[in-house]
Amino acid sequence: MANWCSNRLLVTGPAGSVRTFRDRAATVADGMPTELSFGAFVPGPDDEEGRIDAWGCRFEAEDAKVSDHSDEAVEWRFLTPASPPIEWLEKVGPDHPELSFDLVFAEPMAGFAGRLFIERGGTVVAAEWTGKRARRELEAVGADELWLAS
Repeated sequence: MANWCSNRLLVTGPAGSVRTFRDRAATVADGMPTELSFGAFVPGPDDEEGRIDAWGCRFEAEDAKVSDHSDEAVEWRFLTPASPPIEWLEKVGPDHPELSFDLVFAEPMAGFAGRLFIERGGTVVAAEWTGKRARRELEAVGADELWLAS
């Protein structure tokens, strides 16, 4: 049984670009409708190792919930098995330089958390924390609920 990594992804930018990204993300993945499909942006191979290389996690987002904060901002909260979709976001960010991506993640069973922020197609912040520092850093970015959600 996999440990679950809790993720929060905030995408901001011009209203039309945010809407296009949101619409593309909501699709059918692994035969089920979902609010966030990694494969809609970066095709995933059929095998787990290939998906880890392509997305950073073994499977599509689980239990994805989307919230529209405004026309210029949309947020997803979702689970991934054992690790966050860092490799996926590192591929998607440069393809959408008009958007900003802020991914915050936590996997308390393994004792790590982190953040990846991409703006104008380039990484601005990439950090991973462990132990007590992970919880403190999550609190600092207003995401300490991720530590409790996994």
